[in-house]
Amino acid sequence: MRTKITLLGLLMALPTFAQVEPNVKPEIPVNGQQYLLVNQNQSSNQFMSRTSWDGAVYFLSKDDSHYADYALTAIQNEDGTWSFSLPGTKTVETGEYDEEGNAIKETVDVTYYMVLPYGSPNLNVNSETPAKWGLAPKEYNYFQLIAGEGNNPAIFSSCKTVTGDFRLHLNNGNQYFVLQYYGAPFYPDCWGGITETDDESTGDIIIAANDSATFNWGFVSVDNIVAFTADHVAVQGLNNFHKKYIADETYAAYAEGFTASFDAAKAIYKDAEYNWEDDPVVIAEMLSKKEEFFKAIEEAELIEDPTPALTNAIENAKNTFKSATAAAVVQAGIDALKNAVTAFKEGTGDLTGLGTNMSFEDLSAQDGGETSSVAAPPYGWNMYINGTQVTTADEIRSNGITAWCGVNNDSEGEAKDGAESFGIWTSGVPQFELSQTIEGLENGTYLVTAGLMAGANGGGSRLTTQRIFGNLNSAYYADESMYDQSQLDNSEVYSFAGNVEVQTDREMFFTPVRAYVYDGTLTFGVRTDGNIAATFRTSGNGAGGDGWFKVDNFTIQKLGYNGEDAAAVANHFINALAEAQEGGDVFAKALEDEIGGLIDGEVDASTPADQINKTIITLKDKLPEVLASIAAYKKLNEAIENGWNDSDPYSYTPSYEEVLVPALEAAQEEFEERTNQENIDALIEAIKNAIAQCKSEAVQPGDYANVIANGSFEDRSAQGGNNSDGAANPPAGWTLVLNGMECKTNADYGKAGASMGWCAINSGDNFEADPRIDMNGEAWSHQYTDGDHLWGIWAGNVPEVELSQTIKGLPAGTYTLTCDMVVEFNWGGQCLTTQRIFANNYIQMFGAEDTYEFFTEDTEDMTRAKNCDEEFPEAEVKHMNYAGYYQSEQYGLTSCPRPMSLTFGLQEGEDLKLGFRTNNVDVEQNTAHPYDSAGWFKLDNFQLLYVSADVPAGAEATSVKDIESSSSIVGRKYFNVSGAEVSQPVRGGVTIIKNMMSDGSVKTTKVLQK
Repeated sequence: MRTKITLLGLLMALPTFAQVEPNVKPEIPVNGQQYLLVNQNQSSNQFMSRTSWDGAVYFLSKDDSHYADYALTAIQNEDGTWSFSLPGTKTVETGEYDEEGNAIKETVDVTYYMVLPYGSPNLNVNSETPAKWGLAPKEYNYFQLIAGEGNNPAIFSSCKTVTGDFRLHLNNGNQYFVLQYYGAPFYPDCWGGITETDDESTGDIIIAANDSATFNWGFVSVDNIVAFTADHVAVQGLNNFHKKYIADETYAAYAEGFTASFDAAKAIYKDAEYNWEDDPVVIAEMLSKKEEFFKAIEEAELIEDPTPALTNAIENAKNTFKSATAAAVVQAGIDALKNAVTAFKEGTGDLTGLGTNMSFEDLSAQDGGETSSVAAPPYGWNMYINGTQVTTADEIRSNGITAWCGVNNDSEGEAKDGAESFGIWTSGVPQFELSQTIEGLENGTYLVTAGLMAGANGGGSRLTTQRIFGNLNSAYYADESMYDQSQLDNSEVYSFAGNVEVQTDREMFFTPVRAYVYDGTLTFGVRTDGNIAATFRTSGNGAGGDGWFKVDNFTIQKLGYNGEDAAAVANHFINALAEAQEGGDVFAKALEDEIGGLIDGEVDASTPADQINKTIITLKDKLPEVLASIAAYKKLNEAIENGWNDSDPYSYTPSYEEVLVPALEAAQEEFEERTNQENIDALIEAIKNAIAQCKSEAVQPGDYANVIANGSFEDRSAQGGNNSDGAANPPAGWTLVLNGMECKTNADYGKAGASMGWCAINSGDNFEADPRIDMNGEAWSHQYTDGDHLWGIWAGNVPEVELSQTIKGLPAGTYTLTCDMVVEFNWGGQCLTTQRIFANNYIQMFGAEDTYEFFTEDTEDMTRAKNCDEEFPEAEVKHMNYAGYYQSEQYGLTSCPRPMSLTFGLQEGEDLKLGFRTNNVDVEQNTAHPYDSAGWFKLDNFQLLYVSADVPAGAEATSVKDIESSSSIVGRKYFNVSGAEVSQPVRGGVTIIKNMMSDGSVKTTKVLQK
């Protein structure tokens, strides 16, 4: 039985810089000075950072870390130990109350200390009580940090039989600062790699650290951290290279070549004129190229039955390897050997060598490292999201992939090659393509094969349209029976690989496609999207990720010309066009004769190759044009039919005959003539506007005005009719503005500077297993409140958001705008920022009024609303309103929808702009982006109630801006009902107001002042 754990082996094999001593060392801590923690084993481009919600300390990239904000002050204690602090603020209750009995709060300064908190192995800077640390000196100014008084008592109480000290170390993923112990979460990963040995005589477990550099920590000031990191990466690269290729006898046959490069790189590093900004790049390239050269030689020597030419090329490469050190010379040797290998393989039909980075081993696009985040497209490959090419990590995020898109080693299986593989994961997978093109090929069939992972998880299937493609051919991952072929892309000649969707995140399976080359060019790669309907599913995987994949090991084999393969591609397009014409579908008449001349007859395997290729080239672009035309005229026909049906209740309104009927007749004429497809969207918009105008004329007091388009977000046409957990197009009927820029598609989000994790319609969260209770004690089982869908946004950094629509032609009077809103209090804490609904210059904030008492900078519309109320202090209908909701743990689970209700006035002739706004400025901390998810929301069930024809006092306030016009109010006169001019609105009666506008016009309205 195991009775005791000993750490005796833990500190025995401390690494030394036996080969290269660093030029820039960490600093010896001085009492009262500020430092960032560094680790002897940290990877390149890693800087200390801290989470804002729980103070956890970890490494991030330089640009993401905000490292300068987290420098710790070193405090030497009287007993020789050290504590480390960081200044901060928090909101506290003063013990006093306002006139309404609400607790008064204030923001106070506070000092946080570095500590291993109770119940967590992860280092945090969030304790207001100092924790002590012992510093055990190591070589080159590094120290081991020994947890002392004030740190997690569970560490010591649960492991009281352990002998030795508990020391801070870097986890095996080189990101988290951890102190771990046997039996704790994630053990043994957080040791940085350990070996366990049972002592049978004592029952002890002896733990030895395999990589004890992870226990060594240094202190570097903010001013020196960039230089230190660059130097650290250079010396780490040199010593790792020596350890791996020179000290290890496995590579003895190549020691001369490795030593030559090491000595040359070391000379650069130790040169008196060494430049830490530029020379580390030179050293890294010099060593990485030599490593690449070795791997190329190693792979070449594995080729069976080499030709004399290839054998000679291998020997030449070995001789070059011995002496070459400059990266350019080494690269020339690599190129010469790879060209010889490619020439050999082409003789056997293997053309894989013509591709670039086919197994994703080249990590240069990711700064040489793996990623579990979002990185630029891998070297040699082109990436397209929703049809738009993306070239940087920021463009990828802004186009809807925010979780993972890059290369790492998290895959396995016979179909995998080398260490790395590429993949994507995001909650809602958009249309995605990764591809590259090879030119100058002979026409014919080529077998393109790749290893593909499209696995399920505990929540069920994640299979959608993951497929490998080559030119117009594609092979879907699974068996044909798994797919609804009406949902598949008809512009591809598709087949099915027949792989089984196993429960895995790692295992890859071979997925081959016979790709026909008809013009000397082969474009190949992987495609996917999140269309769950393609696999007969009606609901997505609960964990998201439908459509994700991992891919590796692309190969290309030349099969030669095959008439059946060629004819199959041509006939696919011939048949598809014939079906479009013969099926009675409508499309532009200009295409009818053109199509008829293209589909006179099928081709077969005996048809000359030139004729087949010409047919393919002619037809391949025609099918998308025809399908687009069919879709456009179907959409127009649907709009016409819906227009007549939707407008029937409003046939008595003036605009029915004057506006709507002409709009429908114009659309019907185009549908019958089918001559101007480009005008279809304008015709549909005219119908929609005409119906809205008829509806506005039919509004009567007491009736819900059915003038809000898609108020419950049941129309998902803008996002393909499906739910989405990612970044979809803005909802139909609404205008979405992010950071001041109108976004018409999800591709615009990035252009507006917004990186959206979720911006779409779906069904929200279900509470069936654990019903939520709202503040009124009512149980909810789901978040939607009307229909079964809602719309919302989640982003790590929520932008300035405005969702709106403008309604024209409403009669003057008093209205009430209602909707249901979700603003959560979640794992990140307080998500409340400025979530609000608005109607022209009236707004209602989600929170209670005292929630915003520390809010220091109002939004423009908040300021305008307050100014309006100051102008009319006696008006009962206020411009600035509060829904009154509190968001904190004391009110229980707060993921329930809450009703919002805003009463407002509308003057004669005034258009109504209504909707929702928010940003990420926290109402308590008064800082932008205080934590991930601040400002997020969900919306449903917008409705408008026409209360009465009376215009409430204050609706004409001079602070109210004319939303649709640049003309402003320059003067105003008040009159009573008898026509006599008065100095101000009449209390308890009707006032006639004449507004003199800057454009010379006069606008008259009536208000009732109660």
